[in-house]
Amino acid sequence: MAGGHSVSYNCPVYTIYSTEGIILRASNSGEDDRSYLIFTKDFGLLKAEGRSVRKLQSKLRYSLQTYSFVDVSLVRGRGKWKIASCVLKRNFFSDMNGQVGAKIILARICALVLRLVQGEERNEALFNNLLSGIFFLVDKKPEGNFLRNVEYLLALRVLHSLGYLGEEPIWKAFTETSLFETDLLMKIDLAKREVLSTINSSLRETHL
Repeated sequence: MAGGHSVSYNCPVYTIYSTEGIILRASNSGEDDRSYLIFTKDFGLLKAEGRSVRKLQSKLRYSLQTYSFVDVSLVRGRGKWKIASCVLKRNFFSDMNGQVGAKIILARICALVLRLVQGEERNEALFNNLLSGIFFLVDKKPEGNFLRNVEYLLALRVLHSLGYLGEEPIWKAFTETSLFETDLLMKIDLAKREVLSTINSSLRETHL
């Protein structure tokens, strides 16, 4: 894998891989550990173990929060990823304080990515689309129809990034960029019936 560098701990040599990532899900593992599903920029969707992160004295405890944007360093050993270090860049869920609708959309889009992404495979387009959409939700605080349209646009781009949307010319304006702009959200509103129908039919065709 690209992007790693080697460090030595006593006798064995481990390669540490550093990348940006979005923590999509976390679950307790053992007495003090947690397991994380992290969608990373460089390596796709990874399952990684955080050792002793539930202990009060753990330095990683507050960096590894669900729906957070992080710089994470990982070690691959015995078929498993282990988290070596993590720096919190943005806690999206916390930053959405008071934005109930945005939190619901954040959870649904992250669940969609978990549903559709199969295995470890770099997909920078998907990562950029997901990150751009979440930042728009957090920073622009869309409401009403605009909030709903952000979810539709994000879903379209997730499907397109994974090859499920097809190449119909009608969707090009929505998928050729990862930026979220007011005019695109207005176009989504004008075509919302067709957009929703396409999203639902594409999801059915994935059989996932």
